[in-house]
Amino acid sequence: MNKNVFLSDVDALVTCKNNKDEEGCKKALQKLVGNTPYLYEIHENIINDPNTTSNQLCTIAKALTIVHEYTANDESKTEVAEIILACFARAFILCPFKDRHIIAYYLNAFIEDTYFSHYIDKLSCTEYSSHISYYFMDVYIEDSDFQKCFTPHMYNTSGGTIMCYLQRTAKLIQWFILCHLKNLNEIRPGIIQIDLKEIQCKIDECYEHLCNLDRKKLKMFAIRLISYLFEDFSDEGLELYFGGENCRYEYNDNNMIEIHDERVEAEVEAEELYNEYLESQQDAFYEEYEQEGFGKYRGSYAQDVMGYSDDDIDTIFDGDPDAYWNID
Repeated sequence: MNKNVFLSDVDALVTCKNNKDEEGCKKALQKLVGNTPYLYEIHENIINDPNTTSNQLCTIAKALTIVHEYTANDESKTEVAEIILACFARAFILCPFKDRHIIAYYLNAFIEDTYFSHYIDKLSCTEYSSHISYYFMDVYIEDSDFQKCFTPHMYNTSGGTIMCYLQRTAKLIQWFILCHLKNLNEIRPGIIQIDLKEIQCKIDECYEHLCNLDRKKLKMFAIRLISYLFEDFSDEGLELYFGGENCRYEYNDNNMIEIHDERVEAEVEAEELYNEYLESQQDAFYEEYEQEGFGKYRGSYAQDVMGYSDDDIDTIFDGDPDAYWNID
């Protein structure tokens, strides 16, 4: 990964997006994933680099939110979302205290774009989720209210059965960030230009997803989740963190980005080659078998088990392999 080339491609992509240049965005995306097809290398070459600044990480995160927007499916979007979280978390850790509010603001905006739903045939229900929720699934908080809130709940609606729980992690983090931004604006107006009415409406909407739990507890739960993220991307956590290896990003003919897991593809290719080999060996065996006078009555007991050739069956059994059973 060439860091300078990548940063140049990132700046170009963000500039096109800010200028609302859709065609320019597509070209910039194609160039970015063409020059850097293995985006997981961002961890080693950008995030782990002590020379990388918080501003650079924020710009990368903004660029990757565009990649996220153009990524082809929800599974792949989840991979991109994890890298975006990493960039925002590391930028938050490195930046001056006064800049942390704006990073929180951008993170909230990204989370808003991560919600999706998909139908689960086996359960005959629609599941609501967020591309960032999977990152936090390993966080364990020993509290009965938390466990109740963050376990699957099925609801019957006029539109069918729905299952809610995974989206709540994202809603909780959003709720916490939005409450912080609202309080900040009330104490020091103008630091971030926000519409307080709009923010309050969004706070209320997020809270509706959180089972009406006590707000003090929710704040504690949110801090634990965010701390989990920061632990991964602290100086100590960076030495342990790894993820996304073997994922190759490609810009396809439909102007979308798709991710290929090269390890899985290699395993599939190896299995296909092995099956082709077995088939060729079987074909070669039968070809040799037929050349030796076997095959006309293949599948019969007389030939496959007892070993009578085609000529034997024609001569001894008058061409009827089932006549073998009358041999006595």
